[in-house]
Amino acid sequence: MMISSLPPTLSVSNYPVAKPNCTDRCGDVSIPFPFGTTPDCYGNYSFFVTCNQTIHPGPKLFLQDTKIEITDISLDGQLTVLQYIARDCYAPNGTGYGNDPSISFADFTVNNTANKFTIVGCDAYAYVSGLRLDGTEYDTGCMALCKREQDLVDGPAMV
Repeated sequence: MMISSLPPTLSVSNYPVAKPNCTDRCGDVSIPFPFGTTPDCYGNYSFFVTCNQTIHPGPKLFLQDTKIEITDISLDGQLTVLQYIARDCYAPNGTGYGNDPSISFADFTVNNTANKFTIVGCDAYAYVSGLRLDGTEYDTGCMALCKREQDLVDGPAMV
């Protein structure tokens, strides 16, 4: 998932590198200003990142003190993060199990061209809620419905 981290009026040249005497890398990820690992190194708390040195293989970079892993911070204002895949499964006896992943970015916007939001299955739905740069709220999502029991396929299905 890519998250837009800077207002569109800022140019790449505004944030070319980390501030002097600040950590500029965590593993394979570069940490340009306004991001940073200590209060003297980030622009404001929204740009605070944590470098976890104890993860193997690692180290890995995380947004603030969350479990949201950052895989790239580009100089053109894109923050690339990982999010685990949601699942909602049922055993043959009808017992359900799954998870309910969520991700929240109070000070960032979702890039409307660099993301892919996909749902696969039967009688399932997924949605995204957020705020546009102008402050208006939005909700969007998708659903997959099966009309007949024969529509349930174990394994890949052609649509």
